[in-house]
Amino acid sequence: MNYAKCMRNAGLSIESLIEYTSLFKAGKATILARKQILIEQREQIVTQIQKMQNALNRLNEKIDGYEDKMLKYEEEKLKGNKEEKQ
Repeated sequence: MNYAKCMRNAGLSIESLIEYTSLFKAGKATILARKQILIEQREQIVTQIQKMQNALNRLNEKIDGYEDKMLKYEEEKLKGNKEEKQ
């Protein structure tokens, strides 16, 4: 049961889980077919991870850009306040 939950959380389709379970119940003769299902699912997960990593990298770049803009704004504001006091 833990395996099924883990695989569903990773995005494995219900159909693939059903197929894998059916093959498992069929016994040793299905080992290669089960392995192939797992290999295909691993490839899909790797692709998902790469897409999510790319999205995370892009978000981090945007956040860094905002932080740079905020720092520049704060520096200009401080500089303007000092000039007004003089």
